[in-house]
Amino acid sequence: MIRRILALVYKESLQIARDRRIRTLIVSMPITLLVIFGYGFNNEVRHLKTAVLDLDHGSYSRGLLERFRSSEYFDLVRHVATEEELAACLDSGETKMGIQFPPDFTRALAKGRRSTLQLLVDGSDSNASSLSMSYARGVIQDFSVRQVMGLESEDQFIPIDVRPRVWYNPDLEQVNYMVPGIIGVLLLQLTIVVTAMAVVKEKELGTIEQLMVSPIRPFEFILGKTVPYAFLCWLDMLLILALSYVLFGVTVKGSLGLLLSLATLFLCSGLGLGLLVSTVSDTQQEAILTSIFIYLPSILLSGFIFPIESMPFPIQLITFIIPLRYFLVILRGVIVKGIGIGYLWRESGVLLIFTALSLGLAARAFRKTMQ
Repeated sequence: MIRRILALVYKESLQIARDRRIRTLIVSMPITLLVIFGYGFNNEVRHLKTAVLDLDHGSYSRGLLERFRSSEYFDLVRHVATEEELAACLDSGETKMGIQFPPDFTRALAKGRRSTLQLLVDGSDSNASSLSMSYARGVIQDFSVRQVMGLESEDQFIPIDVRPRVWYNPDLEQVNYMVPGIIGVLLLQLTIVVTAMAVVKEKELGTIEQLMVSPIRPFEFILGKTVPYAFLCWLDMLLILALSYVLFGVTVKGSLGLLLSLATLFLCSGLGLGLLVSTVSDTQQEAILTSIFIYLPSILLSGFIFPIESMPFPIQLITFIIPLRYFLVILRGVIVKGIGIGYLWRESGVLLIFTALSLGLAARAFRKTMQ
């Protein structure tokens, strides 16, 4: 079995090496899109998931939280009891912002003294972090003017001293948020679009009949087709990471080995999906159109462009079947936050399921083609 798979890997590698279009696509596309997206992309945020650590439990802290709750920009999804729980919410990605009230918050404001309120912001998404701090300041200022000070118009003096603290990306650099997303988008495009032509090209050249009469099994065929493209996409990822450091100064804060291991899962799931498209298509044009039909919704619904929290609930349900959604969490978690598998095991498990399903379905579709 190993000999048959290696023979097919060698054959596929020769075809890739001789195809000038694929070589150009694999090398030029990552560089071009990295520069374009890295310098020119932007987005907007709604319904930011927020955790609360209220050590005061007074009337003013409850009143301010009610203002946050009534705002369309914040969803208070978690109330925690300790600073460690608050940090865990940000580490795991469960929330993007934390609000911490000191024990004497209400007492200080009731006596007319300035009180401190800390905002903890996940800086791995620099755009969301900047907007969330701006929105939070507006909510706090409105509460301070109208309820604490009893004024009807805004005043320069605000008795609540807001002290925001940005985690993971203190300078709120947009590229630290965009570059991990670009890696996921590029790998998705390479895996689906490039491999979508792998089997259908055999059909158009007439070599598929030779494979059908050979002793190779469907799963061996799929594996042999997958390995060369997986290796190329792996090299592309290393190229993008290197360019990200050279052009934008973005470094991997977490484990590079973990990142590459989990990226392999995503690559295999995308390659399996591309091979499935290629197997059920009769022409390369049909394969390309089908792959684009899969590729574009994946980008739009993964959270790369638009925050998932801002989407209508029925659309949010669709995002659960988008593998790129889970891979973006992994990329930003490892590259920007520096977290490990302890916080990413759910996303890794989902990608493992997607990988098994896509490769299994591709092998099954090829078996039907051989029959």
